[in-house]
Amino acid sequence: MVYIDLVNSEKEFNNYLEKANGSKLIYLFNKFTNRISKISINGRTVLLLYRLNERTLKKLGKIFNQINSKTVCLSQNLEENKVLINYLNENGNSILNGRWLFSCLVDKILEYIENAQQEDMQEKEIAILTNDLNEIQAEWIFRIATKYKRLSLITKEVDKFKKIEEHLFDEYGIQLNTTSNERKGLKNADIILNFNFSEYSLNRFNINRKAIIVNFEREVFMQNKGFNGIVVNYYNIDFPRKYFEYEKLINNFSENVLYESIIYKKTNIKNIIKQIENDDINIKRLIGIRGEIKKQEYSKIKKVKTIDKI
Repeated sequence: MVYIDLVNSEKEFNNYLEKANGSKLIYLFNKFTNRISKISINGRTVLLLYRLNERTLKKLGKIFNQINSKTVCLSQNLEENKVLINYLNENGNSILNGRWLFSCLVDKILEYIENAQQEDMQEKEIAILTNDLNEIQAEWIFRIATKYKRLSLITKEVDKFKKIEEHLFDEYGIQLNTTSNERKGLKNADIILNFNFSEYSLNRFNINRKAIIVNFEREVFMQNKGFNGIVVNYYNIDFPRKYFEYEKLINNFSENVLYESIIYKKTNIKNIIKQIENDDINIKRLIGIRGEIKKQEYSKIKKVKTIDKI
């Protein structure tokens, strides 16, 4: 894992290296010479840039050729920088953006919605949208089906999910409703967990007009003007204080992405979920099309006996 930050002032420079005699001169020298500082924080490699131009990118490429890591965590003042992002993508780097962590927080998302609406999630119709069956999605299908019971699976790749359907029925007596029907598949869904459907694909469905749609892979917008529900496109967590050793990074990096970088590792999803539980991660807020989704917005779409449909 490599962390990259663009240092714009002596103050930011001192945040990483502590105040020292001549720190202003060192900062100005690094900026003038287009230097990249390589430091270590809690065993993690941090690269400090002072300028971002073609010379910087060439130096960055040489550093990546020397270190054994292709995964990158960008500071908040770089995460929208298209020049750097395009360079890293062309170089084969994987840039963390909080989306992987988002997909590991499904139970936390459902818990947050349940508390916000003050309604029992057991009474909700939940739908998972996916055309892929990777480890993360398989785990959530199993967990939600066994915990909440009322689960539908919406997919164009029905055959991929035969084994998990059979396992749920044979071992738990749970009948998983798997369909690709655009007219009926999401008509009664209260909570829609969209793992990888595109905006175009999602908007083809007849959707409960008061549903809550959570988009894990990318931002998705509803085109139907009759939709009065909630679209969740991102989130914020409370960063666990137990990782205080990352204090120097907290002010400059998104808490979502910083925590994702800490737990991002080659292990199965069960271990990741367990670590999230041990770290007592909580959702601070869910973010929609117009920013933070206020608590009163959840109350407006609370389930009633008759649900309006698009």
